[in-house]
Amino acid sequence: MSRVLKNTQATQTLTACGTVSCSAPEVMRDQRYSAKADVFSFGVCLWSMLTRKKPFHKKTDAQIVIAVAVEGKRLPIPAKAPKGMAKLMKACWQSEPKSRPDFKTCLETLQALQLPPASPHPLMRGTTIELETTPDDVVSDGKEDLVI
Repeated sequence: MSRVLKNTQATQTLTACGTVSCSAPEVMRDQRYSAKADVFSFGVCLWSMLTRKKPFHKKTDAQIVIAVAVEGKRLPIPAKAPKGMAKLMKACWQSEPKSRPDFKTCLETLQALQLPPASPHPLMRGTTIELETTPDDVVSDGKEDLVI
């Protein structure tokens, strides 16, 4: 935690595993950690994808460390989160690394959810891209054809 608190001038502090806002409590505390720290971060990534927001966006790094590593607080589960996704995020954010699922379990859980594709970003709605090739697009060097 002292590593984070010393650097109050930086806009984004990095831990050994990445940004503070996505780090597991044990990483923030500078304790030994395993792949389960990445599972915690994966849960934060799920939250970001679902909400389309940056985690803890209004908090300083010091505030994030105190909230997550000291007080045990977690990001709020979005109301629109499917039950299975909410359960997975909570499992990924367990305080005790041994209690977190492994990535195989995370994958199986996501596959079981069978979620529909997300709606496109508002700026992308109604935008379609069609790719097709014509004989004019084929370039030959005598060895093989390359489609551009």
